[in-house]
Amino acid sequence: MTTRVDSAFTAGVVKQTTVASKTATKSASNDGKIVQLDAGGLISSSLIPPSTGLEIAERNSDPGNPAEGSAVIWMSNGTGTGDDGDVLIKITAGGATKTATLVDFSGV
Repeated sequence: MTTRVDSAFTAGVVKQTTVASKTATKSASNDGKIVQLDAGGLISSSLIPPSTGLEIAERNSDPGNPAEGSAVIWMSNGTGTGDDGDVLIKITAGGATKTATLVDFSGV
């Protein structure tokens, strides 16, 4: 959970040496430092490493039910719901949890 606090309340509490640079690219020098959100409540894009794609690892069991208003995506190895290689989603909304197959690997 993120708690937003006006910078005036943290003056003198948070040392600037412990704050990640907003302009530096992702580097070891920012590891473990506090990230400041911009006025819109977002993290500077320079602190987010570039992605080459979404990687999903096989699971040997279904994930638990996600919290209300949330979803979880996973790839089956065939021992839980779905066949080996299927990509599934489990969604909880309106007090109900449902599972659906996004990709049927055998049909690709």
